[in-house]
Amino acid sequence: MLNKNMKVFTFINPDWAISEIDVIIESTVDYKNAISNSINLNAGNVKIPVLSINYLIEMKKGTGRKHDLIDIEYLEKLKDES
Repeated sequence: MLNKNMKVFTFINPDWAISEIDVIIESTVDYKNAISNSINLNAGNVKIPVLSINYLIEMKKGTGRKHDLIDIEYLEKLKDES
């Protein structure tokens, strides 16, 4: 599914360029299904749900963005290694 209406806020650490977090407001995957297959990371007293690799790949396939194709390749390799 191609959905160019995905809405994401990206927070970047200026001291470490590869350190960033995306907060997804609207996505190309179904929230209820994705959240039931997510894990929680703890940041102090806050639990942050993180998509599974499979849902992250599915979401990135639906964006239509060129740089997500590179991410998909990398995520597929990670998935194969685990």
